[in-house]
Amino acid sequence: ISADNVIYDGQGYTITFDTLEAGGAASGIKTPSAQTNVTIQNVAVVKHALGDNSAKGIDLILTNSTVKDSRISVWGSGARGLFASNSNNNVFSNLTVNFTSKSSGFVIETSNSHNNTFANLTVTINSTGSTIGFYLGASHSNNITGAVMKILGAGSSLTGIELSDSRYNKLSILQYQLMAQIHFMEFIFMQDLILPKFLTLLF
Repeated sequence: ISADNVIYDGQGYTITFDTLEAGGAASGIKTPSAQTNVTIQNVAVVKHALGDNSAKGIDLILTNSTVKDSRISVWGSGARGLFASNSNNNVFSNLTVNFTSKSSGFVIETSNSHNNTFANLTVTINSTGSTIGFYLGASHSNNITGAVMKILGAGSSLTGIELSDSRYNKLSILQYQLMAQIHFMEFIFMQDLILPKFLTLLF
């Protein structure tokens, strides 16, 4: 998507990407440069098992945009389900993001992204490696609400939520389903975190 004011409606169809391991980091949906007022909705994005390890399901640089009502499934070392960099004032809602791997990766990652809302997310990690469910890197004043985190793998270092050099972020109404030994939350150079209002653990 390389224009502003675009509505991409997948109409319930599935994008299967990275079907051959050709090298490089493929993406199912991507904004190659900064775009504004983009809507991505009603689509399933699935990374093929034969593809490149470092692929991204949805790779975005967005402002004042919406990603909603969609499903993302990826696998592979270094892969990311949803990656938002330099993205501000967006809404990500009603998303299901799944990560399966024998190695490391990120289910959802932000980098230098601020004032975003993440609402009603279901994040599933099924990994035997070092995987992070939700990673905020140098990202401030984001609101994560209504998130369900399912950690099903047996990795030696699985982290539900990690914040690094991030401030004024709000985490609320989180539900964890734990079926692995994990780091519940990890904060690195974290400041001014607003802790969960409601927090439910399911064992």
